[in-house]
Amino acid sequence: MKRVIVSALAGAALASTAACTSPGEPPPAKSRTASRAASSRATTAGREEVTAGARRRLLAQLPTRDHPGRAPMSTAAVDRGSALFVWETGDRRFCFGSAAATGGAVTTSCASTPGSTAYSSRPTVVPLVVTAITDQHEVLGADHEAVVKVTCNGRPLALRRLAPFLDGRRSLYAFDVPARTGGRVTVTVRRGHTTATEHMKLLWEDRGNHPACR
Repeated sequence: MKRVIVSALAGAALASTAACTSPGEPPPAKSRTASRAASSRATTAGREEVTAGARRRLLAQLPTRDHPGRAPMSTAAVDRGSALFVWETGDRRFCFGSAAATGGAVTTSCASTPGSTAYSSRPTVVPLVVTAITDQHEVLGADHEAVVKVTCNGRPLALRRLAPFLDGRRSLYAFDVPARTGGRVTVTVRRGHTTATEHMKLLWEDRGNHPACR
């Protein structure tokens, strides 16, 4: 099964505000722990704002037949003012879409029939979507197995588990690599009480002038 490719334009970056102090007065001292906590809260709030705005814009442009079914959209990635979503329609077709929160491009695509992304008869990793915004965002499914980790040159990548599809049978995951990273990642999966490894090609070719997973 070939994965679907979409290039999404990044929206405007979130603006940051600086604290104001009176002329000649030093800024109040803050502990590193407090600063990190405040930064984390601001980042989380910003991501939630981007996600909500992008979802509203995407849903506003979707044909009725392509709206999510019983389960809501799942957020696969958030990147520089844009967000990527995946969902299942009421008639069980796989869809994805990306939008900027405050204007710009909206991109959507839905399978023509449920059979286009049908459940596999054997354990397998199913590449579904790749987008290139600032980073390269990958969405993959796992049939008859669960993904334990994804590594690039032995280094674990941050793996996000999304809402399952196909009545809970297909697990969905997302991960990121720097844009134009070539080669292939190693996917460690669990099948019952055993583990196995599979490999998944990335979008870009393995070229010497770009980073690569081997």
